[in-house]
Amino acid sequence: MKVNYGDKWLVAGLGNPGSEFEHTRHNVGRDAAALYKQTCRQGSPGDMLGSVEVMLPETFMNLSGGPVAKALGKDKAERIRNAERLIVVHDDIDLPFGEIKVSKGSGSGGQKGVESIIKAIGTKDFVRVRIGIVPVFLGKPRKPKGSRAVSSFVLKKFGILERNELPNILSRAGEAITEIIEHGHQRAMNKFN
Repeated sequence: MKVNYGDKWLVAGLGNPGSEFEHTRHNVGRDAAALYKQTCRQGSPGDMLGSVEVMLPETFMNLSGGPVAKALGKDKAERIRNAERLIVVHDDIDLPFGEIKVSKGSGSGGQKGVESIIKAIGTKDFVRVRIGIVPVFLGKPRKPKGSRAVSSFVLKKFGILERNELPNILSRAGEAITEIIEHGHQRAMNKFN
């Protein structure tokens, strides 16, 4: 898929393909982007689908950079230029469950999909919608410790109480995407962070 830029945006929802990864913590970005795409098709918010291309890379999370780079352009200069209109939606293990943050130009924070995109397109100057996935107990996030524990954690499905909240969280992520496209990332940061 090659996006013809100008006023067009590319929204990339990160996750892993395949039914065994559906509705896991690591796929929350993919789920949010899929819901956003469905919402746009139904004519709300506005009629934005013509100005937005939503991609759900059919590759594993840590290989997301290849498809995103291909969609952004044929060479590094074109990719860097078009990254100004890229929104990457992904899970964030440093945020409490359900919290949404918008950022631009930040590093990967250890998120392998984002790391792959930064390497593939040659810049970190794109917008991210980060969705928190860490459960909160007694008012504090309980993040797993150690790479093995983190790997196992992100591939688990959400708990029953979290699943009840998830539709609202995914919808709110879509609202953040809309805010970025219609009013810019700075205003979205003020509203959602």
